Amino acid sequence: MNGGDGTWKSRKTLWDALGKDESLEESFLAHVSIGTDGGLREIGFGPGKKEELWYSSRYISSTILLLFVVYNVSFLFGQDLATIRAPQNQPYPYFLVSNIIAEKMDLKMHAPQKVLAFLELCILILPLSFAIKHTLNILCKKGFAKWQATAHLAWFTLPDLSCFSAIKVLQFVTPQQLMYDLNYIIWYEPKVTQKLKLIMFAVRTPLAWMIGLDSFLIKVRLAKDMIEDTHCTMKDMMGVIILLNQILGVVQIGKTIRNRLYRFVFAGEDGMMTEKESIRQDVWEAKIAERIFREYTYWPQACALLLSWCDDDFQMMCLNDEEDQEDQAPKHFQSPRHGKDDDGSEEFGRNRNCKCEVQ
Repeated sequence: MNGGDGTWKSRKTLWDALGKDESLEESFLAHVSIGTDGGLREIGFGPGKKEELWYSSRYISSTILLLFVVYNVSFLFGQDLATIRAPQNQPYPYFLVSNIIAEKMDLKMHAPQKVLAFLELCILILPLSFAIKHTLNILCKKGFAKWQATAHLAWFTLPDLSCFSAIKVLQFVTPQQLMYDLNYIIWYEPKVTQKLKLIMFAVRTPLAWMIGLDSFLIKVRLAKDMIEDTHCTMKDMMGVIILLNQILGVVQIGKTIRNRLYRFVFAGEDGMMTEKESIRQDVWEAKIAERIFREYTYWPQACALLLSWCDDDFQMMCLNDEEDQEDQAPKHFQSPRHGKDDDGSEEFGRNRNCKCEVQ
């Protein structure tokens, strides 16, 4: 059962052994268990703590995130305000999906790029207001409200602001997200709100496709001067980088993975998040933020850890490796993420110092 006979050494021997003794199936996941404390007691330095949770490259990834937040927001304000103020004597000369639909209804938008810029600034106010609200709660509140605001600011609001744009509406019509949302509504949405969510899904999808595609076309055309400039300037380079970051930010892989992990751990066997399970998740997030700042007393280190927190850290905190297996590999081969070599030095392993760099 524990593999002392070499059963678990290779795929073939394991497969053959399962054919002879099906009781081995009971030990497939015997090497791992979910920590009942959610990993809270393992944050920090010292005995019983997972010191490998901290590594110095977190300073780099957290700084990059903050720089993208500042530059992306300032870039949006500068570009959109310039677009709104720019004089226009002739109708917009390029095709847009919204214009094609408007013409079918005997309507015509004279300056759709101005409308888009105005709407983008209006929508941008929403995550900015969340950021201000979280900051005020951090400064003025105590207890759960303070630490939930800390976690939400670092894990949700700032990453959203770092790649925010009107193009992001396309996230709702990417094939992966579209099927994920539809499957969630069909199988996991409570019956009370399921019909309403299906109607919203049916209305949102074509609108998101139309608005997102038009936003992409308009933004690429606005960036034409930067893209076709014969001389590379810092302004052109940063503008192109921000545009590329906004396009790549359409697919929110990190957010999808986080939501799926939360549902796996907190929602139980049926995968349906109840009110009690949602409360458990929210409080766990707040406790993680509180524990990080309690254990890492040097606040830049605590901020860097919280800002670069990702699904790898979630897995490290919530899962525990069992140590009663006789067929474990040598220590420095057992865990490439945080093992040590024979001389005691940290092993680089599988992306040891570069995980979580991209939010």
